[in-house]
Amino acid sequence: MSEATQKLTEEQQLTDDFLVAVRQRDFEEIDRLMRKMKFPACCLMSGKKLFGAEFIRENGYDTEEADKKYGPGWLDRDDGPPMFPHWEG
Repeated sequence: MSEATQKLTEEQQLTDDFLVAVRQRDFEEIDRLMRKMKFPACCLMSGKKLFGAEFIRENGYDTEEADKKYGPGWLDRDDGPPMFPHWEG
């Protein structure tokens, strides 16, 4: 294999670094790397429904894919009830 084909893409390297951090239970590094990762739009929508739009914003996740799929302002739209309603009592 040539040196060019052996090099990892930036995304592959990020994934490798993330897995190392998970194995080492380095939660600060996991958080740092997750802010750089590109998540599929469906994962971000699920995160919004599970944890709320502020969770996505506060953690600084890259929303580029979801912006393309769902349109601008998707985080602020009401997409129906959350997946897991909050119960009191």
